[in-house]
Amino acid sequence: MTKPILNIFAGSVLGLMGLIALVTGVYYGIANKDVLLDYLGEDIPNSEADYFERDQFAFCQSTMEELGFDANDGGGEVIGTLQDFPEPETGIYMATAAIYACFPMEMERFCIGVDCDHPVEISFR
Repeated sequence: MTKPILNIFAGSVLGLMGLIALVTGVYYGIANKDVLLDYLGEDIPNSEADYFERDQFAFCQSTMEELGFDANDGGGEVIGTLQDFPEPETGIYMATAAIYACFPMEMERFCIGVDCDHPVEISFR
């Protein structure tokens, strides 16, 4: 009879300790943002204005190329095609990553499958 109560107590204590560790980590991650960014080697803007001032087309295009897309600037839009990928899910994962990378640009076209000119096509304006 005491074993279920002990299990509930131990689970509650461990869950509370995990929650405290999570909150502490998030707090120190936010409080020491500059140290964290230096460690990661990322240059993340400090404000929304800085975010929107960077060259979004070049950032989107270079990120899509890093993901394996053939990306080019098509006169005011970034057009990316993905030719080869080992599994069907990989094309969806790569397209999802490209959508996140090209935010806040507007997605003009998305095509995946046999009805497309390429296995995966995506463009942003």
